[in-house]
Amino acid sequence: MKIKVYEKGCRDAEFYSYVGPFALNRKVTDEMHDKQYGPIYDEPYAVWFIATEANGELLGFCALFDKEKEIFLDNCYVVKEHRGKGIGQKLFVARLERAKKIQGKRKIKGITMNEAQAHIYQKNGFRLASKRGRYFWFELAPAPAEEGGK
Repeated sequence: MKIKVYEKGCRDAEFYSYVGPFALNRKVTDEMHDKQYGPIYDEPYAVWFIATEANGELLGFCALFDKEKEIFLDNCYVVKEHRGKGIGQKLFVARLERAKKIQGKRKIKGITMNEAQAHIYQKNGFRLASKRGRYFWFELAPAPAEEGGK
């Protein structure tokens, strides 16, 4: 498995071929779809992580949103046939490592309605901030500043 990172503002046909079909809501017109999902794909502060097999087969994807006041981790998606193989954890860790590098004094926040992903958040040091309806909201505070430093 390899994880390709699409940096902020860097999208290409390959990116859309991986992510697009999974967000497509076939009950709406193309115009409605673009209004609903286009902004998510093209947000200038989004960094996407795409997991594939060596042959290019999509295994899963996730994103982080590098905002001014926080870093937000959106849901991970793992292709149904590949669930339960640790792919979600590997994507989560790759994304979390990036988030921690750019965190500064900001909190890292995340949301999921998936019990397995909620477990991954907790396993990786997040605390449950709240549960609203089906959604679990998690937070990870910045690491304490090093002595003499930052």
